[in-house]
Amino acid sequence: MIQVKGNALSNNLIADYIYNLESSPHFANVNLISSTQKSGRSAQFLEFSLTLNFVLPEGALPTPQKPAAKPTPKAKIKTR
Repeated sequence: MIQVKGNALSNNLIADYIYNLESSPHFANVNLISSTQKSGRSAQFLEFSLTLNFVLPEGALPTPQKPAAKPTPKAKIKTR
């Protein structure tokens, strides 16, 4: 699980951000935890926190390979 904390100028920008994350094939279960209005030096903004899961792209990990079989010993041929 990934936790993201950030600042935004409006709720619409947070909603757009969440929509873009949900639209990505790389993320799942995007949940807004909190959004709180704050005042800065010259403007108001929103502090937000959300969680999401990273989805490993298909083929990102190599498929496990079976160990190579041991070669069968050659039969010994008796010569005179």
